[in-house]
Amino acid sequence: MPEARQNRTAAFSSQSFCNACQTQTLYFRGIRPDDVNGNEPLPNPERGLRLEHMMQASTLMNPFSGLYYKNNMPAILETHEKTYNEKTKLTQVYFYLTDYLGTKIPGNAFSNMQSVFDQLKTSGYKVILLFAYRYNDRIRYESYNDIQRHLTQLKSFLQKNEPLIFAFQAGFLGLWGEWHHSGLDNLDLDKKLVIRDLLNAFPPGRKMQVRETIYKTNAAGYIRQTANSPVLYYPLTPEEYNRIGFQNAYFVLDQGPYALWDYRYGDDDYKLVEKEAISSIVDGEMPYDGRDPYAFNMIALGNSGGLQAIKRMQAHAHSSFSVVHNYATNIAAWKKQFYSIGQFRQQHIAISPDYFLDQQGQEITRSAYDYIRDHLGYRFQATEATIPSSVNRGDSANFTLQLKNFGFAPLINSRQVYFVLIDEQDNIREILTPADPTSWMPVAMAGEKLYTINQSILFDESFNPGKYRVGVWMPDCSSELKYDPRYAIYLANGNMEWWQDAGNKYLINIIGSFQVN
Repeated sequence: MPEARQNRTAAFSSQSFCNACQTQTLYFRGIRPDDVNGNEPLPNPERGLRLEHMMQASTLMNPFSGLYYKNNMPAILETHEKTYNEKTKLTQVYFYLTDYLGTKIPGNAFSNMQSVFDQLKTSGYKVILLFAYRYNDRIRYESYNDIQRHLTQLKSFLQKNEPLIFAFQAGFLGLWGEWHHSGLDNLDLDKKLVIRDLLNAFPPGRKMQVRETIYKTNAAGYIRQTANSPVLYYPLTPEEYNRIGFQNAYFVLDQGPYALWDYRYGDDDYKLVEKEAISSIVDGEMPYDGRDPYAFNMIALGNSGGLQAIKRMQAHAHSSFSVVHNYATNIAAWKKQFYSIGQFRQQHIAISPDYFLDQQGQEITRSAYDYIRDHLGYRFQATEATIPSSVNRGDSANFTLQLKNFGFAPLINSRQVYFVLIDEQDNIREILTPADPTSWMPVAMAGEKLYTINQSILFDESFNPGKYRVGVWMPDCSSELKYDPRYAIYLANGNMEWWQDAGNKYLINIIGSFQVN
């Protein structure tokens, strides 16, 4: 976690004093690599490079490695963070329901799965959640009745754990939940119904990812038993349609014949994701390292592989990406591929100039890996704030903060934004603003658009005279996680203090200070 920046250089302030306003305007810059912790990732929630963990719901044993997750999740997460040399706050979790084909999920399986969520919470993680049955070809096929029965059982469990769930993957069908080699392979109607059933079972505040775009488009319209039979489902509303995003499980840059499962350049899949990603959600992973033609590697593109990956992730508004898959080959190559700000501009990639400058304003190069790590999902960077320099009790004052989103994607899940006032004894007042941070679009989609948080505050007699700090606080919207600072958002500014209170409830981006008279 980045250290609180109490001792960092203050934001530049130009003050304008007058009887009517007595305001100050403060300017902020982005994080530069030679700032304190400037090369460290911001540990922001619901975005970024992710881990992957698979386990049987019956035993919490990984069916491939034998890794045992019972009462061991925090230690495993810590080990994997060290293995991949990465500070993550997101992991994909597979729960295999293999033992419950043809029957109900028993109470002990729910207890096992709940224990995993409880352990993830102690580690400050959120999950991309996936259920599946078949982890090898010897396991019998699932049926539509299995899925219906289990979704009915799972609904209350999913609602309970919604705060820790970033998103869902469709899952359930086929090998590894990937919708191939499934008992429903030739049952197109049932596959359409599964998509609708998943939307109904999953909490409406969370989005779902499908691996092939056709699964979304096929399920979106009228669904009938036959062409002339009564309607089973009406077309999805725009809100329901946008709940369905994409999981590119075969992200490769060699766009030849073996890339059939990728969203290839120029294909309808690519165009659809490019069009819809900004209003839905996108995750990705590469094939594992290997020698067979289906595990080919991007390093064949030489030093341009990382830059091409960045272009695709920005075009498809990736919120997350696996750090596990192909780590030793392609991701290792991305760490060695360095690019200049000029190369990014030549490729028309939207950037924050500060990312390529040191504190003396000299241009430097950055690795493809660092850029991907830092720009997956949202990256909110404040540019300017206007606050009072002093205010009298009984008067109102206006507070504004302008920012841009330099990430690949918007913020996916709902979140509230507060101005927070901190007095000299560190007492805190929360002032909820009307800002909706899910509307702050990436600069790649919205140009250089600025977004403004604006709030008028009345300083009544309950305010003691003295000096106050003011900051922006963006906590999780759930009551369960609201006062856990690990789930609050850091602004990506190099001359801004990230303040945490002694009670470990707040992570506040400090804008400046003012006097109450």
